[in-house]
Amino acid sequence: MHTARMGALSVPTTPQEGDSKMNSQSLPHVVCAAVLLASPLVQADFANGPDPYAAGFGFETPDSADWGGWHRADDGTLYAEWDDFAAVNPAAPDIGVAGASVATFGWNPGTFATGGGNLYNFGSTQVFTITMAGDVGGGSGPVTVALQTETWGTPLGQTSAGAALPPVTLNGMTWDSKVVTHQDPSFASAFGPVLLEQALFLWTLDAPLAGYEFVLQGGPHMSFAQAAVDIGPSPVPVPAAAWLLAPALATVSRARRRNA
Repeated sequence: MHTARMGALSVPTTPQEGDSKMNSQSLPHVVCAAVLLASPLVQADFANGPDPYAAGFGFETPDSADWGGWHRADDGTLYAEWDDFAAVNPAAPDIGVAGASVATFGWNPGTFATGGGNLYNFGSTQVFTITMAGDVGGGSGPVTVALQTETWGTPLGQTSAGAALPPVTLNGMTWDSKVVTHQDPSFASAFGPVLLEQALFLWTLDAPLAGYEFVLQGGPHMSFAQAAVDIGPSPVPVPAAAWLLAPALATVSRARRRNA
């Protein structure tokens, strides 16, 4: 069951025509994912653009962000990341993967991989589908799902004229929160200055899902550069009462030391 959304940022939506589903096409990429799983995790930009994890940019890892509370590749977590899309559609993660039995990134006809490894479309709406599966959090308890994206040119979720497209969804659910974590209005691309935008989408689920399908849309002249997905147990909040008790416990501790 999906928890309550965070107010004004959420827009109800339904899955769009052309959304792909998990099918037999994913099976070859499970093999690729298994090969990557045996390799050390890499957090670097392989194909193009800036390293989104470098200081001043917008990508994060779960242990460095308040939405995480775990480390990538911990047992009971999933991770997959794509940067170079010059591969078969759907593409297996090329930067890293952990814990996922399925991890693919697909795109609709008309969108194509550029020589630099980005995805691009000259004249129509682009639809991207990320499909993942795997055991999360021991199969119970709340789950945090984080999707991080990097786009150039037309922003994700907009047409080239600035009109809104359906928002990013996870299994048909709109994100609980979205934050633009880095923005450069004049990023020096091979085609001249463009808008570079890195964003973080978060969902909090009451329990793990059998599969996770993200649908993202963008207008023409959007270059999709990178995506990272992290899924794991939600951090356990410290009860407010514990914070109230902390000063009192510290006072008692000091008093005991003085009397010892």
